[in-house]
Amino acid sequence: MKKFEWKKGTPIFWEEFTWEEVEEYVEQCNMVIIPVGAIEQHGPHLPLSTDTTQAMEISKRVSANTGVPLIPPVSVGISQSHGNFPGTLWLRADTMIRVLYDLSTALYETGIRKFFFISGHMYNDWGIKSLRDHFRCDYDDVQITTVNYWLTAETRFAEDCPENKHIHGNFGETAQMLAIRPDLVKMDRAEDVPDFFTLFDYRFDQVSPNGIIGGNATGATAEDGRLMLDAFEASITEMVLKGLAEKMPIPGGYQRKNKDLQVKKRRSWSN
Repeated sequence: MKKFEWKKGTPIFWEEFTWEEVEEYVEQCNMVIIPVGAIEQHGPHLPLSTDTTQAMEISKRVSANTGVPLIPPVSVGISQSHGNFPGTLWLRADTMIRVLYDLSTALYETGIRKFFFISGHMYNDWGIKSLRDHFRCDYDDVQITTVNYWLTAETRFAEDCPENKHIHGNFGETAQMLAIRPDLVKMDRAEDVPDFFTLFDYRFDQVSPNGIIGGNATGATAEDGRLMLDAFEASITEMVLKGLAEKMPIPGGYQRKNKDLQVKKRRSWSN
């Protein structure tokens, strides 16, 4: 069998491996990138796929830079808070935890031990971080982390949302989509809706008349988007390279002297 060879600058898509190639590649790289997005309203000018598209774009770039495979995106996220705007698909947080646990278990059984989640949607944090804690405690040899991509570098992403409370379909997201999929952006439908602070958390249809919160969505350009994406790519590439090199400080953790009292591995979320 011809050995699978990665060419730097080319992303590796998990679903394009054969099973023999997976088995072989995991022996040299036991890490995967897992993009998690959303299918939810993003105002009248951006597609429902905005968060998934952004997470995938950055994941592809990082894979191309590092040789770490990326799996197909988990496209539906924790998005029920968008309320009555049509089109949004969603999972509850507890459902997402179980979906991600099963997915991670399948990868673990294939030989993956390092899991790097790239989230394109803020509310996914609740599900991914819960999964992270379940999984790292259930398996002694797992290394797992998650990032919200837009928080990994200093950019203009949320400059039109100074309250940093509601950010959606704004300058940053609009600019990035103009850079990635301009054919899906309807700039003639973009509007500027200034953000504002609220103590309580509301559904998005209770704080925005059209699904946008951002004071300069209309000012976004593709060049702005490219600069942001380049910054996120560089930052997350550095993280993934560090992750490839990082060894677990104390493999297996503390080992009790009385072997009868050893805590066995738990798989509560897979049962």
